[in-house]
Amino acid sequence: MAHNSGKPMEISATICTFEELHDLNLKVHEIVSDWGVTDNVLFEVALIVEECCSNSVKYGALPVEVGIRHGASVITIIITDGGKAFDPTTVSTPDVTLPLEERDVGGLGLYFVNHFADSIVYSRENGRNILKIEKKL
Repeated sequence: MAHNSGKPMEISATICTFEELHDLNLKVHEIVSDWGVTDNVLFEVALIVEECCSNSVKYGALPVEVGIRHGASVITIIITDGGKAFDPTTVSTPDVTLPLEERDVGGLGLYFVNHFADSIVYSRENGRNILKIEKKL
């Protein structure tokens, strides 16, 4: 159950560089851990934010705007970027049963995002990709 004891229940940031993403990652760890979530939830939320934002920064889909909100039973992450239309929910799942030498390079980041998130909704508005991700508590 979310309760506010003077601690921020939201995080927001605009990032354009990997250095800013690193700073956001530190902020996510500090604030989300203060929310009293399990270590697993903290790890999964941080990984989701890191993976989605690093892809946007890597491919120049700038600026990247990030909002993370703690609700009563869910953490909601909204990430928007200015890149070309890209719906990560349509990316095929890599075959993780193959031996490493037979796997394609890349693709595991979005695999983990899809694995850890309870809900992912993509939309495109005003030339921006919008990704709404929920992680149940």
